Amino acid sequence: MGELGEPRDAGYSGFLVSYGFCLAVFGFNYLQSSLTMCRFLPLIPNLKKPAPYNAQAVETGKSASNHLLGLLEKTLESKTYLVGKSLTIADLFVAMYLARGMEWVLDADWRASHPNIIKYFNGITSIDQWKTVIPQMKMIEKETPNEDPYAQE
Repeated sequence: MGELGEPRDAGYSGFLVSYGFCLAVFGFNYLQSSLTMCRFLPLIPNLKKPAPYNAQAVETGKSASNHLLGLLEKTLESKTYLVGKSLTIADLFVAMYLARGMEWVLDADWRASHPNIIKYFNGITSIDQWKTVIPQMKMIEKETPNEDPYAQE
C-alpha cells in the first residue's frame, strides 16, 4: 500500500487481492467473535454481589439463549468447527459456555433435541487439552427450576 490506502503494485498481480481477502476474512471473524461476546458476556452474573432474583428476567434470558442456541444448531448442520476447518479459540469459547449450560440448564431432553450441538460439543471436549483442564463434564438430567436461590426456607 502506498500513502493512505493508495494501492501499490507488489510485483504479483494477485497479491493485493489475496491480501485484501485475508483482511476481509479476518475482519469478519473478528466481528463475529465480538458479536458473540456481546451476546454472551452480559449473561455472566456478578458473582460477588448478585443482582436481586427476577423470575421474568431469567425466563427472558432463557428465551434469548434458546434462540441463539437454535441458530448454533442450524449452523453446525454443515460444520465441524465454527471458523474454518480446524479448532480455534471460538470453538473453545462456545464449548465452555455450553459446558456451563449443560451443568445447570441444558438437560437430557434439550441435549436429545440438539444433536448437532452435542456432536460439536463432544468433539471439542474429547481433545486432550480440554480433558487436562476439565477431566469430567457434569451434565444435569433435569433442568434446574426457575426459583429464587436466595429465598430463605
